[in-house]
Amino acid sequence: MSAADSVGYLGLTSYDGAFWSDNVHHFHPQFLFTVYPGDRMSASLSLKGGRWRLSIVNRTLGESAHFSTSQEADAAFNEAEWLQEDPGGTKKPVPYPRLSTVSFSRLAVNSAAPRYADLYSGWMSEDGTNWAPTPLRNDSFRLQRASVSAAGAQYLRIIKPMDAASRKFFGLAGAWTARTPRKQIAAETSTYAAVLRNTSSALRRSAWPSSVRQLVGLLAADQLANASRWRAMTSLAPSRRAAAVSKLLPVYGNPDNHGHLVRRALHIPEITPQS
Repeated sequence: MSAADSVGYLGLTSYDGAFWSDNVHHFHPQFLFTVYPGDRMSASLSLKGGRWRLSIVNRTLGESAHFSTSQEADAAFNEAEWLQEDPGGTKKPVPYPRLSTVSFSRLAVNSAAPRYADLYSGWMSEDGTNWAPTPLRNDSFRLQRASVSAAGAQYLRIIKPMDAASRKFFGLAGAWTARTPRKQIAAETSTYAAVLRNTSSALRRSAWPSSVRQLVGLLAADQLANASRWRAMTSLAPSRRAAAVSKLLPVYGNPDNHGHLVRRALHIPEITPQS
């Protein structure tokens, strides 16, 4: 709901400032105050008494905005983000500003510092350069230049078909009901199980650095086990299907999520862009 946004034009950089938005405003930014390069910002968002309470402060200049809204106060949320993004849209792209060190600190979700295992990092690319967050230390991280190693690129190539198949299949499985025909479930699970088996085989056949070899092996075993579990869904009684599906859907923050651990060990994006 808040951010400090910068826009470059004709080689110059100007800061729009701190803003907030929501779906009532159709996600158009609502200006609060001006922000300048190098300013230290803080922001908090809390739910109390059926209202979201927002606080955005420019620690450098002493400017601040504090307000509340009932918009989406009764909605359920399962994700919090600390991010830096390219403000240029696809219809009117703008040059990205020259970056200095950008740091995020004193992170908190539900009034507590997040566990590193619960964090999934994404990368940002601008002008041919990748920017990635450093590992979380002392409730803080910063952005730094990053590149994908040969092993990381190999892993992304192998896993890409499975990521795409998973997004499609989880949507299908989430729509199953007690009345969904067994024939349909059998066809959908069979297709997905084949992708999992192919992924497992490709992971096992490929050469990996010693630092990730064991993790990749565990991930390959996971794919085979999940293929069998999904195929077994066809034989389940319809009344048991929903509970079984919920157990098989991915659980973020699970310390046994070997795919997450492999990505982290290979220093590659832990969230795959949906393209």
